[in-house]
Amino acid sequence: MLSCFAGGCQPQRENNTEKPEEKPFVYDYGFHEQVMPFWQSDVIYNEPVLLLEETPGGVSSGKLMLEPAEIYSVRDYSLKREWKRGVDWEYRDGKIVRLDGSDIPYFTEENLHGRDLMRRSYGENGEIIREPFGVENPTFQTVSGEDTVIYTETPLIFEYQIFVTYKYKEGAYKGPVQPYLGDKLPLLEQKIRTGEDIRMLLLGDSISCGGCSSSNINSEPFMKNWYELFADAVAEASGGNVKMDNSYSVGGQISDWSLSSSGESVNGVSLNKAQAAVLKEKPDLILIGWGMNDGTWHENQDLLAENVLKIIDSITFVYKEPVEFIVIGTCMPNDNGACYVLDSGVRKPLYGFQPTYSASLAEMCASVDNAVFVDAGEIHRYAIANKKYEDMTVNNVNHPNDFVIRMYAMNLSSAVIRDFGKQGQG
Repeated sequence: MLSCFAGGCQPQRENNTEKPEEKPFVYDYGFHEQVMPFWQSDVIYNEPVLLLEETPGGVSSGKLMLEPAEIYSVRDYSLKREWKRGVDWEYRDGKIVRLDGSDIPYFTEENLHGRDLMRRSYGENGEIIREPFGVENPTFQTVSGEDTVIYTETPLIFEYQIFVTYKYKEGAYKGPVQPYLGDKLPLLEQKIRTGEDIRMLLLGDSISCGGCSSSNINSEPFMKNWYELFADAVAEASGGNVKMDNSYSVGGQISDWSLSSSGESVNGVSLNKAQAAVLKEKPDLILIGWGMNDGTWHENQDLLAENVLKIIDSITFVYKEPVEFIVIGTCMPNDNGACYVLDSGVRKPLYGFQPTYSASLAEMCASVDNAVFVDAGEIHRYAIANKKYEDMTVNNVNHPNDFVIRMYAMNLSSAVIRDFGKQGQG
């Protein structure tokens, strides 16, 4: 079997009446496995699970997104250490269960609230070193004001997650399937087909800055971020050079940031930050990745779509070169009650309008000739419905881990690369 990531597979040979013998699974986790869409394969690679102690002193367990037909591998965060079935773990009652005596890490309920935290690391000979976390107040308060939840931008939670590679049962995936949208982006489609160089510009919040791939938190396995994986997929498909620039994205801001003054002007026209960035970088494709912080701070669920349309209109007003847009639906924050406490005493939950944005952004993009909507949030919501949010996060409140970052890359790549990830006979 060959992966047709660049649409380059040969026509299939005639089918034999006999079903070919299935080859033994060989674990390999490179670029193609990282970006392979879940719906194009029956294997999920390195799905994270944070094992949680079910009762004090009881067993620790966690769920997979899909029902497995066969589990091939359970590894630590580095993907170098592999645990054995029947010695370290078992699969029963729909869960991965840690066995007594195993050094597989797990969280307690107290840990989820930011208490009794221990950092895990490896010594020179591979031994596990446990030491107090040592970071003051690694928590957010909850809306009720009665408790806290863990918050950290360090690798702490990521290093407690285990990573499971498995074949899922036929028909188990019932999630969204990203359609090809390249015909709505004819300039990009042509450049991919002809191998022309492509310049991409990404405008967005901290998730567009890199929060939080393993490379971003300086932790093994040092996977690239979603915008880099996407650019690599386009480069492989086209054979041309692809430049991705995310340097104009900024953490902690909302979509208004792109509309605020840059302090620059052209021909007497004051430029907002988005306009100034585009005139300087001259992109062919602009990706807009706002939404996570907007969902927390906006009082109007329609304001994000209004702002994104203003960003697009303001860019096309000053930038007269051919350009196209991809608007990205944000992944979700944790609905665990985490909140900002304002000086006024008001508690502002991090989980707000984010789940409502897909419809308004899709409708807005449908009204713009040179824009499409790619919803990374939809597949994240599907995953959350089947497993814990804490399985798929680094900071526990609103930053994804490598698994969700791969969702971004596989959806974007499927949207602009024809037949991305489809399997064929070589």
